[in-house]
This record gives sequence, structure tokens and C-alpha cells, in this order.
Amino acid sequence: AAMQQQPQRERQQQQRAQAQVQPAAEPLSHRVFIEYVDAYQVVLNSNYVAFLEHALFHATGQAGVVQAIDGMRYRKAARLGDELTVRVEPLAPEELAAAGVDGATAEGLAWYRGIVLCGRQKVLTADRIGFLVGEGAAAPLGPAPASMGALDAASSSF
Repeated sequence: AAMQQQPQRERQQQQRAQAQVQPAAEPLSHRVFIEYVDAYQVVLNSNYVAFLEHALFHATGQAGVVQAIDGMRYRKAARLGDELTVRVEPLAPEELAAAGVDGATAEGLAWYRGIVLCGRQKVLTADRIGFLVGEGAAAPLGPAPASMGALDAASSSF
């Protein structure tokens, strides 16, 4: 079993390394819709993480899940209807080493710098974002099994 895990782990590391060296793609435009905001029409902070994940997919074509964020700063609140520009740029290993990110922390993650703009104003910056990409990343859920469908009247205890 351990021998089977080794090739899979090596393949995942190669995929992550390839994701790191890809040049930055065109930034992602993202309009703020109602589902991203609170009652005051301000974007909920957790949605910025989702915007960065979307930008990673746009830049690399690989789904990724944020596992680590360092140096995230909120500069200005984005609001309902704003047009945001979201960009992620790969970090070189030298930049990670200079920031004190050791090999054990960096292993298995693709590291990027992130920025979210509204017009020309910075909304959010993140110095280092560690994404879990490739086979280890979460996949969308499929349809529910038939046994988990809607309750029928016979099975209801109400």
C-alpha cells in the first residue's frame, strides 16, 4: 500500500510544482452579486477566499482550495454591484524562503500572491496564499443518491 501512495504523491507534487511556475494569467473580473453580501450590501470576508479560488482556476485551469493565507489585509469594503478584478501570481521558491516559509510548510501547496481591486483601489491583498491543487483538491458534489431524495408521506413521522 505504501508503494502505491508514493507514485501518487510524486504525481501530486509535480502538478503543484507546474502550477507554481505558470505565468500570471489575465486577471479575473468578478461582479459582486447579492449572494456575496450581508444585509448592509458589503461583501462578507469569507467570500474573498472564494474569489481567490476562482482566480486560481482562471489562471491555471486547476481547481484549488485555500489551505493557508499569510499577510492578508482588507483595505476597503467591496459592495453589491462592484466590478472586482481578482489576480493571483505564482511565488518563486526564493520569495517563500525569504518570507520564512520552510519546506515542511510549503510542501504540497502551490503558493501565490493575491490581490483584489475595485476599479483602481485595492480591496484586499494577500502576501502568500497556499492552495491545495490537483487531485487532492475538493471536487464539486454530484447529485444526491436516490435514497436521500425527498421524504415521502409514508416515511414521515410528522
